[in-house]
Amino acid sequence: MAKDLRKLETFCAIVEQGSFRKASEVLNLSQPSVSQYIATLERHYNVSLFRRNGRGISLTPQGRALHTLAQEILQLSDLIPRHFSEMETL
Repeated sequence: MAKDLRKLETFCAIVEQGSFRKASEVLNLSQPSVSQYIATLERHYNVSLFRRNGRGISLTPQGRALHTLAQEILQLSDLIPRHFSEMETL
């Protein structure tokens, strides 16, 4: 599960940073690791997430859909510690 979240975080970082290289710098990962995470997501869902062109990358329709869902999933995962903390105070 944590590895899946890491892949989604990586995907979102690429979208936000506009490139694999910049995302790898922000995440402190190697660029091959970032590329591998995306390749794994693309194979798992059998889709292309990015259009790669000479000037950079852009999201495919599937990439846009995943970005929306990934942001929601990551926001919800951030709530888990807070919920556990609130449970302890009850």
